[in-house]
Amino acid sequence: MNTKKVRKMAYEKAVNLKYALKTSPLETLMSIDNFQVSAGQFIGQEQFANFNLKLDSESCLGKVAQAAAIAEKQFPEAKIEMAEVWEDWFANTMLKMLKEEPVRRLDPTFMQELLMYEEPHLILVINGKQFEPLSIQLGQAIKHPRIKPFPLWEGITASVMVSEAWLEKNPNRKLEILKQAEKICPGLTLVRENMCAPLELLGKMGEVIKNAKWAIERRPCARTLYVLWLFTKNQVYYKQLAEKYTEEIKKYF
Repeated sequence: MNTKKVRKMAYEKAVNLKYALKTSPLETLMSIDNFQVSAGQFIGQEQFANFNLKLDSESCLGKVAQAAAIAEKQFPEAKIEMAEVWEDWFANTMLKMLKEEPVRRLDPTFMQELLMYEEPHLILVINGKQFEPLSIQLGQAIKHPRIKPFPLWEGITASVMVSEAWLEKNPNRKLEILKQAEKICPGLTLVRENMCAPLELLGKMGEVIKNAKWAIERRPCARTLYVLWLFTKNQVYYKQLAEKYTEEIKKYF
């Protein structure tokens, strides 16, 4: 996988989108009317990884890539970046609801949706302004509290490679693909988090913990806290997990 191939695929996919050309990139992207509604937690990880590999608009990655192609084509002078969301607006909203209404911890759908919004995902940053594809469905611009910008097609390519690695069965090959992704776009927590599984299979527990600690310093989330607690047995991680998400969260990993 390389940036040239990924960019070409995004442009080919974007041809099928319907939108109105407005005076600004964000207004234009907000007018897209035929993005597929993301299946999210209702499909298996394998199918979702295949959506990502094809840059299908069923996935967040596919939406971001196709939107990037439109913005780049229609507004060639715009500064377009990919950004990884390091603090999610939707997750924060649900955590606030959980705090105000603790009974929600007993609702599997609510808890699973919270975890879904904490999964690493991408948005676009165009001339310094965020474009979150879910803004189209909500009919309002969503601004995440904390994001980390990266070069556009390098970031998207590395993210596609994570799905390629996920579908690979051999742990050595998985790790090789992820290391290549890291070289293409250094600094993505998505890449480092996904390194943990093959490293565990290869018995490299020190590196698992190192990568998890690196990721959680940048993008705190329940899943990484759980991994750190599981492999270090350090109760500090469990305390943070239980206090922020309630002890019920353990059921959903």
